[in-house]
Amino acid sequence: MVARLFVVTTFLGIALPARCALLTLETRQLADAEICVNICSPGSLVRNSSTNSTAHSNNFNGGPNPAPSEARTAARTGSMEIAANATVRHRNGGPFTNYAKVSGEARFEIDIVAIAAGAVYLDFNLPPGFVEVESNAEIRDFATMAARVVAEIQFCTPACSYDSFNPLLFQMVSYLEGNWVSYSLANNANSADPSLDVSPLQHTNVSDVFSQNFIRTITWQYDAFSGRIFLGNFAAGQTFTVSYRMTAETANRAIFGGQSLPAFQTWAAAAINDPFFLSTDPLPQRDLFSFTFVPIEEIPEPATAGLMALGAGLLVLLGRRGAKRL
Repeated sequence: MVARLFVVTTFLGIALPARCALLTLETRQLADAEICVNICSPGSLVRNSSTNSTAHSNNFNGGPNPAPSEARTAARTGSMEIAANATVRHRNGGPFTNYAKVSGEARFEIDIVAIAAGAVYLDFNLPPGFVEVESNAEIRDFATMAARVVAEIQFCTPACSYDSFNPLLFQMVSYLEGNWVSYSLANNANSADPSLDVSPLQHTNVSDVFSQNFIRTITWQYDAFSGRIFLGNFAAGQTFTVSYRMTAETANRAIFGGQSLPAFQTWAAAAINDPFFLSTDPLPQRDLFSFTFVPIEEIPEPATAGLMALGAGLLVLLGRRGAKRL
């Protein structure tokens, strides 16, 4: 593990001012692509994971192209880029494959130590994303497709590894489920900093299109979002970790009477910072997040504070004696 003082504007997607008095200890990157058929168990899980400096992972399930059913997922994180996507597609014909979960996850972590006392702010960027489900009138409400996107920023001090129980600085979850008859959308966005306005991520505007070939397509999307969060006041030598995770997930619920239905044209897609073929397509370059450091007066050591209190007491005593002489 190499400690390195940042005197450049960007490195691995992290922007730091040249005199910020913050030292980066370590960065970690993960790309994970998972596909579960029928149920998510060790025997049904197909997983492809990568944890190198520019991590990317792709996964595919399906027969000869064009297969009646197929699932694709990918994730990538690298220098100034992060993305995740997942798709499930069923074409007319059979047999039908039941995908319990198709998930792509990208995660970036950074460990930092303050080399001087100060206040630290986090400025982060969330790339645009969407969820979409498509259904067929032939199977009405017997086949329900689902799509979800999640973005989370975790924080812990002292420095630590990612854990689902770590405090959340920011979270955005959007879940769309639908079929030919109806759909439901659940959006949730919140921040540990009440001053951050997350309302642009909470809108319920959807595109709901019925085509002439009896296909219904429902789409919810959000624009790129950015915000600032106060991390706290740090003493010299104090460490902390910021972890940024993005997940895109899809699934289908097309089980009727305990039996798989014949496959009709259905589709589910979820993505953050699309495009879909992340190992080859270029991604929009952007800083994932940056830190702003504001120096503050250091709190005196206990011994120093004691001497200051003693000196103040002597000044008060001398002042009283001088008043009596008058």
